[in-house]
Amino acid sequence: MFGLGAKRSFGIDIGTQTIKIAEMHKKGGKSYLANYVLWTDTLTEVLQEKGGKRVSSAKHIASILLGVSKQAGMSLQDAYFAIPSYLAFSAIIDFPLMSDEELINAVPLEAKQYIPVPIEDVQVDWINLGKSEKTGGVQVLLMAIPNTVVAKYLKIARLLNIEVKGFELDVFSQIRSIALDKKRTCVIDVGARSSSVSILGADQQLMLTRSYDVGGNQITNQIATAKAVDPEEAEELKKNNGLNGQDEKTVQVVRSVLQNFIANDVGSLLREYESKNANPIEHVVIVGGISRMRGVRDFFEEQVHAMGAQYSTVQVGIARPTTEVTVKDGFEELFQESIWQDVALAVGIALREG
Repeated sequence: MFGLGAKRSFGIDIGTQTIKIAEMHKKGGKSYLANYVLWTDTLTEVLQEKGGKRVSSAKHIASILLGVSKQAGMSLQDAYFAIPSYLAFSAIIDFPLMSDEELINAVPLEAKQYIPVPIEDVQVDWINLGKSEKTGGVQVLLMAIPNTVVAKYLKIARLLNIEVKGFELDVFSQIRSIALDKKRTCVIDVGARSSSVSILGADQQLMLTRSYDVGGNQITNQIATAKAVDPEEAEELKKNNGLNGQDEKTVQVVRSVLQNFIANDVGSLLREYESKNANPIEHVVIVGGISRMRGVRDFFEEQVHAMGAQYSTVQVGIARPTTEVTVKDGFEELFQESIWQDVALAVGIALREG
């Protein structure tokens, strides 16, 4: 199907306890998922995390990447890397109305006030979000990645003897990987140890993003405590019951964690967005492994609608892959239902090839 002469692109996503690689082939204007890898660690191990208290070495991560890529028959020579947003800093900065040329000088001066480390210790990027609907000035989305994070990823690449074709924050890879309507959208991704919430404008431009210390493992640990079982059994209870299963105690734990997350974290970000923008969101999209949980769409919709009258008509849905990605015939349903949510970030960063 992919044939000779297809342009190859590899995307690598290193999470808190998972590693994913997507191999994309592009030919004739279409991008095909030719191969993929999904490696998962135990519930108690950590590859990297927010705050960096428990991290695996570059050597350990490189050895995993080397082993799984060889096992999958991938010939890695170069790759794009998605960097977790929880390893970076971001903020919205308000400026008086000014041109891009003026912003080039103004943003670095203001950035120092929003980044909690010396400016020389980070790589700074920013996006002009345009004129504020409320203040009349210009809004800028500031992002900063610590030099230590970039250095570690570069070391991983050196140990693999591959070229880094590019880095980007995973939120951009995520946006590229999913099908989006032309609506103001809140994208919610509940991961294993952390979650991200991002708000996009109707033109699919990133407007605001935050990471939070809540995830599937937190739910699993609370189930283990409530049910007096080991983490492995708790994980199975979570998968089998979700938000509407027969085990009432498990369902109660899952609902409690996610209800607090939506009311406090998601709600706080939406209020921050609305403090600077006149129009509320129109759509909520759930992405990642949590999207496969029983009853998740109905529960999220119920909770979002309960946040206020301005959210009563917000549509809530499960993210679907972008139409830019094609798989072999007969594989479409399996890909969409069982595979894509796990490899979406790796696919998204691989699609950066163009």
